[in-house]
Amino acid sequence: MSMRAVLILLLVACGGPTKKPDDIGNKTTTDAPMGSAKVIQRSQTGGVIELGGDRGTALEDASKAMSDHCGKDNFMVVQEGEEAIGDSTETAWRVHYVCNGT
Repeated sequence: MSMRAVLILLLVACGGPTKKPDDIGNKTTTDAPMGSAKVIQRSQTGGVIELGGDRGTALEDASKAMSDHCGKDNFMVVQEGEEAIGDSTETAWRVHYVCNGT
């Protein structure tokens, strides 16, 4: 058996190349959580939407939800920021909006 064949057999038997320790467990940008918007409250005149994950992506999702509710570009954000959730010290980023013409 040639030296080359022995080397190939050894690589196959050992499982081939392995990850470097630096690569194990590290997250990349593709592993980053996507943003999303969750409707918390909605009435005939507006509502409240909670943003989660990436704020830019979540705001795009919220804008779509507001447009679906009020009509395309027919809403105004009247308040945005962190708010306390329930009885705990936990907070969430929320957007309050009103539909124009109401």
